[in-house]
Amino acid sequence: MNIEENWQVYKQALTNLYFDGSSTPESEQFLQQVRKSISNQIYEQGIGRHSEKEICQIINADFQALSDYLADKPFFMGDKATTLDATAYGYIGNMILPPFKSMIIDRVSQFKNICQYCERMKQEFFHDYLPS
Repeated sequence: MNIEENWQVYKQALTNLYFDGSSTPESEQFLQQVRKSISNQIYEQGIGRHSEKEICQIINADFQALSDYLADKPFFMGDKATTLDATAYGYIGNMILPPFKSMIIDRVSQFKNICQYCERMKQEFFHDYLPS
């Protein structure tokens, strides 16, 4: 999946959430404003100023550092989840759980201890999570 295909998945989710699944000229205008806003935020934040290859390298380095630090511990600080784990899971889960496809997600999914950590957090704190 590329950026456009991922946008279509996200766009459909927004259409279902805000417009009962129906597309109208008004909903299309709203969704295009949302897309533009997201693009602007990504650019202003800085990551949107890089090529996809550079973004992959940055994210890979970040996840390698997380994987190295986590090592074989159940949680980042040891045997019990902490605030750090809640924060880390928020970012990691947003990368791994949504139904998007990209070479970034493919690469992140290769960090087995990070994927296992994400599953452990989901089971312990979000056991009623149901993917859509």
